[in-house]
Amino acid sequence: MDMELKIESGAIETLAGVAEIINQNNREKMSVFCPMCDQNQRKSPDSHNAAVFIDNEKIPFLFCSSCKSRGKGEYKSGSFYLDHNEKYTIQSKILNRVVFRDIISDQYFLGDKSKISGEYNINKISKQNISNALKNRKMAIPDIIDEVEYFHDFSKDTVIDVENGFVNRYIPTNYMLINPKKGKKTKIPETIEKLMRHICGNSDEIFTSLVHNLAYCIQNRKKLIIAYLFQGTQGTGKGL
Repeated sequence: MDMELKIESGAIETLAGVAEIINQNNREKMSVFCPMCDQNQRKSPDSHNAAVFIDNEKIPFLFCSSCKSRGKGEYKSGSFYLDHNEKYTIQSKILNRVVFRDIISDQYFLGDKSKISGEYNINKISKQNISNALKNRKMAIPDIIDEVEYFHDFSKDTVIDVENGFVNRYIPTNYMLINPKKGKKTKIPETIEKLMRHICGNSDEIFTSLVHNLAYCIQNRKKLIIAYLFQGTQGTGKGL
């Protein structure tokens, strides 16, 4: 169960919210006031009597020593846990792993980092294999799979935005995420420049125009209103 907790700063957060704070600050735990206890009946009502911890599967849980002494919590241990739907939501955010159904194509997908390349990939998955895929990743299995619209939006770096019903087919590369220094000039690699000049008919004017338009497209994340028509025999690199 998710619950409202009064944290160290005095603010009110959910257990999921406390988990995000712990992970963002690389902490092991955070002291809180136990919502299961009557603070007015405590000897020291102004001091924290519980803490939120993160287990090995990145799932937060609340432990209260007062509740343990009273035989409260799961198995009378003084510990309180989220249900499997809330666990999946938190794991998905922290681990950046997600399963969803694309309402446009009515297909299921799994988003996760490749163990080989380390790059983030989104691949099709059958509905029957979703539970097995999540178990292999030590994730909770939700009752309902999130529904989103899965399409290209070149103007956004955001890939996963399930809360707003959107997953981006466009995944920016590391180069796209670099903020270039203003005024810094770089040289086009020799082989790439040779290919570009070749498909431009070795015209300096067309080559310069192509470079400027490609730069505008990348830097501003906007579609061009200009189209280039390349002609040539098969194998000359038109598709590249």
